[in-house]
Amino acid sequence: MYIAIILSAVFAAAARAQYNPVVLLETNRGNIYVELFPDKAPITVDNFLAYVNEGFYDYLLFHRV
Repeated sequence: MYIAIILSAVFAAAARAQYNPVVLLETNRGNIYVELFPDKAPITVDNFLAYVNEGFYDYLLFHRV
């Protein structure tokens, strides 16, 4: 089954000082909130958020394999 997702950063990078960033995945089956942990994986979180902010994942189709 294909599910369209739109990713958007819910909290700005400035909020990182107090809170972990949260990303919203909007699907046709409901929303999923994903909390990121920059203290555990700082490079991965920065990379992922850069892609999110560039719109790389906007309207991306994915499916369960």
